[in-house]
Amino acid sequence: MGRRGPIAKSPELKMVQGNPGKRPIKERIEPEAGKVEVPAWLNEDARAEWKRLAPEMERLKLLTPLDAHAFAMYCDSYARWVSCERFLNENGL
Repeated sequence: MGRRGPIAKSPELKMVQGNPGKRPIKERIEPEAGKVEVPAWLNEDARAEWKRLAPEMERLKLLTPLDAHAFAMYCDSYARWVSCERFLNENGL
């Protein structure tokens, strides 16, 4: 059986729309903010992708120390894709 009732509203949405039931609003847990350093193991293309996206993601609070490994894996995957594209452009299918 699935969940019953409507999906709960986020604390931010409750604050904007009002809280007619006057129930306590749960506080949202925010991850600790901090400067995320580029991992040493990333290659040149991956580092370039990191440097392209990380500043804006940190500004928007989308990249925190908790997300660093997942973001590094994205940058590494992007670099591999770029490498494969270069190979295919030079050598063809």
